[in-house]
Amino acid sequence: MSENTENVGQPLSGNIIIQYFVSLLYIHGILQYYYVLGSLLYAKPMRAKKYLTVLDPLQEKFGDFMTGLLLLGELFAELMWGASILIALGKHW
Repeated sequence: MSENTENVGQPLSGNIIIQYFVSLLYIHGILQYYYVLGSLLYAKPMRAKKYLTVLDPLQEKFGDFMTGLLLLGELFAELMWGASILIALGKHW
């Protein structure tokens, strides 16, 4: 890390930069733990029941209407995320 790193004109100390990168490593480690835990707990039962999507078990438990509401929420979030990425790319090009 360079001591020339600046944030709004003020130099950042090396300790702040190191703490930032260490916190990123902690977050990455926690996410990997949950990915492994989720795959161990949910992958085999879902494959055994031959589900095609993650929403299939929810459809069995809560019915078509509630699963449709969940799908609409996810669809809206995906559209907004895609639009924000395209807007951000458009500003940089």
